[in-house]
This record gives sequence, structure tokens and C-alpha cells, in this order.
Amino acid sequence: SSEISNSYIAYLIIRIWNIFRGVIWEIGKRLYFQPWQADIHYHIIWLRQPAHGAAARSAGLDLSAKRPQKQFRYGEIMKYFKTITLKDGRKCTLRNGEEKDGQAVLANFILAHEQTDYLLSYPDESTMTAEQEGRFLQEKTDSDNGIEILAEVDGTVAGLAGFDAAGGREKIRHRADFGISVDRQYWKLGIGTALMNACIECARAAGYEQIELSVVAENEPAISMYEKAGFVEFGRNPRGFKSRFTGYQELVYMRMEL
Repeated sequence: SSEISNSYIAYLIIRIWNIFRGVIWEIGKRLYFQPWQADIHYHIIWLRQPAHGAAARSAGLDLSAKRPQKQFRYGEIMKYFKTITLKDGRKCTLRNGEEKDGQAVLANFILAHEQTDYLLSYPDESTMTAEQEGRFLQEKTDSDNGIEILAEVDGTVAGLAGFDAAGGREKIRHRADFGISVDRQYWKLGIGTALMNACIECARAAGYEQIELSVVAENEPAISMYEKAGFVEFGRNPRGFKSRFTGYQELVYMRMEL
């Protein structure tokens, strides 16, 4: 019938239009993306894989140039480096974790998980070796959609923070999942806030539109830190965790639009 024919024609037009849009998008990406970008304000250097900062400098690229704002930069990696002064006057370096940091980072991870019952896992659940941890850190450093930043004080790893893509599907690739842990002896010095802000900056520069986290409701200092940064609560799970020591723990889900 004519009604069916018209519906089929409309269907074909929509299909052709979607294909055309996809082609234009791919062409636009190739024309728009540059082989390297840098933004000193955010202390982030973006490079198209497999190049790194030294390679860019040896090629004579001007890393002081401002990076134009743009969205997802597929195939690029980021480097983060920043030195801050803590509340007690000591210097703290924030930088990407590397393969050589495997042993120190693993030790910090286990220690931090021994010191609080607010994290996802227990120390005895960690199955990674120092070598595996090192490979994981290097993979994150070479990643184009996530990062692992460590805080180093007097040569000691004091804390870790990072984010990953919420998933690879188109509908959720605008979202990043954030996590953080800090050795108790370095609490209240500003390291947690600095690591959090570094990840927010990196996620924003990477083109993410939203960064998310979950936190135990009893962990009021952490919730306060997140709220000051701009995170807002969007839900709770009364039985989110089941602690070995206290039973069920309520999880608060928070997000920030970037």
C-alpha cells in the first residue's frame, strides 16, 4: 500500500542521513584533531600515541602553546606533573604513576586499605604483585581515557587517585569513575584535595562531561571535600557495602558536571 511505501521511504531516508552524519563526523575528527596539544595551566601535556613529552620537545614542538578546548581526543595520552606546598610546609609532587613505582604504590595501596574501613576492598583481597602493579600504572599512563596520579612526599608515595571511563559504549563514554586513597599519616595536609582536583582537571581536559564517585555515608570528611569541589549527591544504597566489622554500610553516590 501507499502508506507502507511511504513508511519505507522515510526509513531509508533516516538510514541514509545517519550514515552521512557518521561519515562527516569521522572526517571532522581527522581534520580537527592535532598531533599534539599542551596546556600549562592544567599541567597536562597531551600527545598522540606513541609520542611522549621528550619526543615532542626533541621534535621542536612548542609545549607552551595554549590548548584549544575540544572534546574526546581519541588516540592521545596525558601527562600530569605538579608540585604543591602542603599545610605543614613540605613539598608534594603529583605525577603519573609509572612502571618503576609498582612496589611503592602497591605498599601504599595495602597500607591505606588497612587504615580505614571505608574503601572497597581489604588488604588480604589484593592479588597483584609489584610487577603487575607496575604494568597497570604504565598502562594507565599510556591510556587515552584514564589516569592514575600519585602524591609523593620526601620520596614516599603518600596517596593515589585516578579515574576510568564508566564504559566504552557511546551512551556512557561521557562519564568517568573516580577513586582516591591517602595514607593516614598524610591526612589533613591537603593531599586529598590536590589529588581530587588534579583528576577533575584531567577528566575535564580529556573531554568527559561528568565525573562520578561513591563514598560511605559515615565518611563525613570525604563527603565534605567532595561537596566543596562541586560534587552533588544523586542517590544512596543503604546496603552498598557489607563490612566485616560493622555490617552494612550506606553508600552515597555523587557526581559533578564538568
